[in-house]
Amino acid sequence: MLKDITVLRGNEVYLHKEFAISFKNSEVLPQLLKYFDEEVTSRGFYDEDLVIDIITLKIICFKIKTPLPLFFSLTYDDSSLPEQITPKLHKLIKVITKFLAKCNIPDKTLSEKQKEDLGAACSSNISDLLKLRPAKISVIGYDFTGKSSICEMLQSGNIPRKYKETTHLKKYNTELFGMPILLWDIPDQGDISDHVWRSFILGSDAVILVLDSTRENILESKMMVELTDEIIPHAELLIIANKQDSEEALEPKEIEKILQSKVFPFIANDPENINLIQKQAAKLLEIKAEGIDYSKEDYVIQRND
Repeated sequence: MLKDITVLRGNEVYLHKEFAISFKNSEVLPQLLKYFDEEVTSRGFYDEDLVIDIITLKIICFKIKTPLPLFFSLTYDDSSLPEQITPKLHKLIKVITKFLAKCNIPDKTLSEKQKEDLGAACSSNISDLLKLRPAKISVIGYDFTGKSSICEMLQSGNIPRKYKETTHLKKYNTELFGMPILLWDIPDQGDISDHVWRSFILGSDAVILVLDSTRENILESKMMVELTDEIIPHAELLIIANKQDSEEALEPKEIEKILQSKVFPFIANDPENINLIQKQAAKLLEIKAEGIDYSKEDYVIQRND
């Protein structure tokens, strides 16, 4: 998942696009990139593909000396493959250097209008980079909990008119607040310890576990929480206590006491909840977009981040 694109010329930022949170402290990445640029320059590492692994990130860098001394960086999650990314980075570099060559820049500074025009000139290349490794959200849970309804709310912004049981794996290539994502609606295989179920959730960046809020279902679903923690320990988790309008539904506080985890109380057949679930899913991936407020309460369970 692409989190950030930055192009520097010394202390001047020529291009900056932030798509998702890289570090909890927003000041860390800009400062790191500045240090990396200085280090690469001092060591003379020009025209070389550089990959920096740091915590759960891969920062892919490239420094050029001519026609202008520019430092390019793409920040991805650590599951991304640099060999797939670098060819597209080089295409982006060509577009940017060509654009700058047409601009008569007397000094290091670009006007705000020039920066906007540069962003527009790069838009198709940036789109390609975003699609290269979209984030994967796996939606899991037992039958009749509302998985398919929630997938429909996420990928189309609609509520299904009639119930359809998830009998086989469904994959959606969709967008969430402008970010390309993979959404997997994973069927109840009966035995969740089965190899097939495990293979479905591998590679997930985030997991949504859907409950029907009944005591029996909650107790059965505890194993899903434990197995996802074992198989994909770095994937963030959102537990949805669906069907809160049912007579058999337990109160959220009681569900949290059983699971020892916070839950998101929800009613999937309420159109007013579409935007709520989309925002919670965006927070799972730490997407940066208008309307997503990280200062407000969220229900994301961060595991081994």
